Amino acid sequence: MVIKDFPITVSGSVTRRDWVYSDSEVTTAQAVILKKETGLLWPVGWAEAMQQSDPEAIQAMMWLVVSQSGQQCQISDVSGSILGFLEAYNAAYQVENPPAPDGEADPTPGAVAPDSPETSPNTESATS
Repeated sequence: MVIKDFPITVSGSVTRRDWVYSDSEVTTAQAVILKKETGLLWPVGWAEAMQQSDPEAIQAMMWLVVSQSGQQCQISDVSGSILGFLEAYNAAYQVENPPAPDGEADPTPGAVAPDSPETSPNTESATS
């Protein structure tokens, strides 16, 4: 999927661009780094951590996006807006996974429906 026109800071330099990302492209080396840095196994636990707006999980997801887009760095070198990233990520997800015509959720096992109450981060309290 493509996360459109989103600014991510890498090593102190902000880059606003389209970022390419795919769950299926996460490597074992990246999964090991994710486990060491966040304590979360890939992909188990990621949907819940993202739903809860876990800052370590979001920073690590930004790192995956940056890495898959061809820029190498450490997870700690990556930063950006948590809510902005979640909105951009969810928008890209919806483009790649449009709702079924009858409004049912994606039947893919483990799929995260970004607009459902159980999976969408609660942004109301953060913006109030």
